[in-house]
Amino acid sequence: LCTGLNFIFNDLVNNEKITYYSNKGLYDFLDYLSKNNLITEPFYFIKQEGKFQLEAIVGYTNNYTNITKLYTNNIPQEKGTHLTGFKTAWTQGLNQFARNKNLLKDKDNNLTGSDLEEGQILILNFKMIDPVFKGQNKEELSSSEGRTYTQKFTSEAIKENEIAYGKSFKIIFEKAVAARKA
Repeated sequence: LCTGLNFIFNDLVNNEKITYYSNKGLYDFLDYLSKNNLITEPFYFIKQEGKFQLEAIVGYTNNYTNITKLYTNNIPQEKGTHLTGFKTAWTQGLNQFARNKNLLKDKDNNLTGSDLEEGQILILNFKMIDPVFKGQNKEELSSSEGRTYTQKFTSEAIKENEIAYGKSFKIIFEKAVAARKA
């Protein structure tokens, strides 16, 4: 999650030094999770407003399953408002892209969030002051700002990068249409 993070382990038994270093943060994590098997260019963005920051990366593989890794202030979650905000903006943004490029016609139904999940690897790292979690283990972010800011930041990033990531967005769209038909 953290660019430049460096762990050094000294194995005193075997007299070895093992170093783990993340040069590219979320990119390194995505490469690890995808096993370097992406069919799209990674969609990466970092946005901040006031006390809220979102760093996110999305990639797609030919797999049928999806992988989602969620964090708030580097604390892992299984679900939460930040995921809801991302899914809403991602689905709306890719549907709008598809309509603008005539990949979806007026008579066609929009893609759903489920259609867009197949093969998706998503990593969200949301940062905020005083987050509210459900449960003692903090497995779910329940702060309403999680949804609000994640949705806003994701929508902005899609609009700002539509041209640069157009080829990848088209691949994602085609994969989602195939998933819908299956």
